[in-house]
Amino acid sequence: MRWEIFFFNEKTLGQISIVNICLLVFSYPITAAIPVLLGINSTPINIGLRIIYLGLSLYLVFGVFVRTKYKSLSVGGWLLLLFWLIYSIRVNYDIHVKGIIFASSSIFKFYTIFYGSGILAATATLLTTKYIDLKDLRDYIYKTIIGSNVSIVIIVFYLYKTFNPIVIAARVNFSVELGDGSVIVNVLNPITIGFFGELAALLSLYYLWFDKNTKIKRFLHYLGFFLGLYVLLVGGSKGPFISFFVIALFLILLKLIQANKSGIFFLKLFTIPSIFFVFFIEFVLPEIPWQKLTIFVRMKSWLTDDYSNSLDNRDEKYTFAWEQFLENPIIGSRYLDQFNSYPHNIFLEVLMALGMVGGILIGMIFFIVLLRIFLDAIGSGRYIFFSVLVLAQILSNITSGSLFASYPFWTVLALYLSINNRKKHYFFDKILRNNV
Repeated sequence: MRWEIFFFNEKTLGQISIVNICLLVFSYPITAAIPVLLGINSTPINIGLRIIYLGLSLYLVFGVFVRTKYKSLSVGGWLLLLFWLIYSIRVNYDIHVKGIIFASSSIFKFYTIFYGSGILAATATLLTTKYIDLKDLRDYIYKTIIGSNVSIVIIVFYLYKTFNPIVIAARVNFSVELGDGSVIVNVLNPITIGFFGELAALLSLYYLWFDKNTKIKRFLHYLGFFLGLYVLLVGGSKGPFISFFVIALFLILLKLIQANKSGIFFLKLFTIPSIFFVFFIEFVLPEIPWQKLTIFVRMKSWLTDDYSNSLDNRDEKYTFAWEQFLENPIIGSRYLDQFNSYPHNIFLEVLMALGMVGGILIGMIFFIVLLRIFLDAIGSGRYIFFSVLVLAQILSNITSGSLFASYPFWTVLALYLSINNRKKHYFFDKILRNNV
């Protein structure tokens, strides 16, 4: 047996890739809970985890290249690699020639996130998805997300001594107070908390509606759904809240398309929720002090354009990013905004950093993703679970993400594009069969 087959067999590469994806993308609240509970500095933990992620990604990339001579990637995968290449040129030029540094971060720390946890890990995912057992990946991702939500709930009680969001009356934010009295803020910020609640609720709906379940599993998935809703509520962030309803509507439409049931089924489908809605409006709604629930206060401000109590400077960031794009609309101007931060919208960030060149590339990538989601939705529906993941990441990064720091976004995008490259799509197979 050759050494490369012994050390890098397909099963091992697939299993390590699953571990890497689950740890890197979906376990952050679990690892963030440790410094909060112990009152210790989170920096050494984060550094240790980045070293682990780097090691796993290097193992995967090296293993693929020593095993096979030909590396098969989808069109979307090649576009991702091209995008990362030109964006890397922009970032390195701005850092080393213009001296533009992100916030107060060191260049080393920036690179460990951008390259180590970001581009390298996503490249490893592009190359190794073909070795992954998708059912195992799906189940491990869901369990990791549920574990992350449980960790959030534990820390909520630890910090606030209550589970009641009305008593908490704030956007939950995990910070660490050290023994010397100093405080490390935003160990886990409200947006990330809300996002993980959104994922738990949506994926629980997926299992309830699109997967075969025993009664015990259905009960557990219901618990996962309400757990996710609770975490989404205490996170108090608009982006995940809006994203949840958009993707939930997508799942409802898919359920209706695939139901193929009688008129009685659809009558029940609309009647039962309507009864609960009327009950909620008449008896529950008047009893809730909405002004104490942060998410609803923030949603009201957003809907009425009332930002009088907001400390958010998103409008300034958006305006600056757009102005920088107009200064150099072909190749962009810079990778950071006027605050040496990011504009919290990846579309504007792409235009600011890479102009129309980057805008066209990212547009092509998203078009491929959305087309494949559509084709899967009207076809076999075998990738609905992963469609939820990639849609949640895209919507999240429209409202709060960044190109260089959102490494979960790139990994999930790489995963989805690679999954759809494994086999011919059901929709096309069906067309071919009908024309033979």
